[in-house]
Amino acid sequence: MSTACLQSVWRPCRAQLALMHICCRSDLMPRVIHCCWTDLTAILKLFAQASATWDKFRKERDFHRMHHKRVAQEKNKLIHDMQILKKHYSMVSSTHVTAAMLTANARPNTGSCSGQYLRDPWGRQHFGCE
Repeated sequence: MSTACLQSVWRPCRAQLALMHICCRSDLMPRVIHCCWTDLTAILKLFAQASATWDKFRKERDFHRMHHKRVAQEKNKLIHDMQILKKHYSMVSSTHVTAAMLTANARPNTGSCSGQYLRDPWGRQHFGCE
């Protein structure tokens, strides 16, 4: 058999094989597309779950961050108030406190209630029973 004869037989067979290949591929394509869509929907579900989890973690992080800032702010306010009180009590001389204590001790002890509220040298109020 010559090459021309082989070519004349081979060309129609080759065209028929190509046509069969195209037909097989076109039958296979819907299944491939369906598999791709199935995979895509699964991936989108996973992405939605991961996104929801990330949002939950972010909200929790923001809550704890704000709580920390609030506690720090309250601590700083208490420190500031303590400094003001220390300054105030350091300005009050000890002689005023001593004099107030002496006048409180100099009251006559009657042994009965006087019916009025008294203040001790530290500013606390109590009923005047002695």
